[in-house]
Amino acid sequence: MDIDKTPAPGEVVAIRNNDDDHIEKMGPMSVAIPELNAEERALDKKILRKIDLLILPFLTIRRVETYILLGVANISWGIMTIMLLFSKGFALPATLRVFIGAAEGLTQINNVFLTMWYNQHEIATRTGIWYSSGVLAGSFNGIIAYGIQANNTTSLTPWQLLFLVEGILPIVFGPILIYFYPSSPEKVKKYFSPEEKALCITRTQRARNTAGSGITISGMLSIFKSPETYAMWLAYFCVIWTSSGYGNFLPSIVNGLGFDEAMSQLLTVPICFLGFLSVNFWCWNSDRFQLRGPLIIGLAIVCATGFSILAGVAQGKGARMFALCLISFSVQPLIPLTLAFLFTNTVGLSRRALSIPLQNACGQFGGLAVSYTFTDGPRYFQGTIATIGCLIALCIIIAGLDLYFLRQNRHKDALRGSDEWMADREKSFDELGTKHPEFLFTL
Repeated sequence: MDIDKTPAPGEVVAIRNNDDDHIEKMGPMSVAIPELNAEERALDKKILRKIDLLILPFLTIRRVETYILLGVANISWGIMTIMLLFSKGFALPATLRVFIGAAEGLTQINNVFLTMWYNQHEIATRTGIWYSSGVLAGSFNGIIAYGIQANNTTSLTPWQLLFLVEGILPIVFGPILIYFYPSSPEKVKKYFSPEEKALCITRTQRARNTAGSGITISGMLSIFKSPETYAMWLAYFCVIWTSSGYGNFLPSIVNGLGFDEAMSQLLTVPICFLGFLSVNFWCWNSDRFQLRGPLIIGLAIVCATGFSILAGVAQGKGARMFALCLISFSVQPLIPLTLAFLFTNTVGLSRRALSIPLQNACGQFGGLAVSYTFTDGPRYFQGTIATIGCLIALCIIIAGLDLYFLRQNRHKDALRGSDEWMADREKSFDELGTKHPEFLFTL
């Protein structure tokens, strides 16, 4: 080993090992900053590039505004969907599906973003509007699919034309989203006067957020100490199981009634549109009466009734079409209501930043699992019975949550005005979460 310069006592120096050419240890001494020769300067630039590659991308993602991420996610989704048209074999479509899934995952930022702007008296309505736009798009998908199958004169197959149309739309609207979508309440610049900007911060505080707070690891991990969070994730698993089983196989179920493929696609349109109307009606009433759980249970019972008709009536177009309408009327609002149930009963940006994506992940597991039960078409009796069981489980989970929330709210009311209550009242929502004395669970 050798040292480039003779150190003075108490200084720190890097000791170089001549045999393997790497830094071996840091001694308890130091020398003045050494001059680099030409070879060392070239190596230093190489190290700098490595540091940039490892660190800067993560710093960039952290600083990118929400609206930019959402816009890029939409554009990327559209591009990769169009690329599926020209893919052959297995490798490329499988790879594209992974990236399409990643783009869809990024759009879940929107759920966290909504909780920064809307309080518990507004969030279900807005979540319903956001979700129902997808339901409405499902209605148009049926019309588009019918039109393509009935009037396709191009060299592209019907599925290729459908993917082309669905890919172009997010590419067009992605830049529009980036331009118009606002920043966070604390950073908003466009469209708001100075007075309105100040009120935006007040609004985010009313939504039980701490203005200017960031996302912390400790805050995110604290959700695992809340038992109600696990129950709300499990409830969403049941909801997405039901929704995916119904939505993915709806054209096949209609086709099983004796209609051809084109007509089956067209008949899904009024069924989906009924779901669109139902979402907005029930979400608006959820905010109006500040109820989530009772509405979820009631709609789950209606949905189970629809699936029971499908299970019990093997023939009869009228009865089975009525059952499908009943399911669409009830299952579509279940999704935004269950989302809003978690939004309003999770406090603090850090907790929502992890609990909301994990809720979505649990839902995706439900959507994956249900596909293994809908295997006996066109009646899908096995999947129908499994879904009824899932809806019963959903009712039990939500009833248990509401009883727990009611007990917690009464406990806080009993402590109101006490020394403990007054001391905790001075702390932030980010610090205490649902234990904050000013927070009451929404049933």
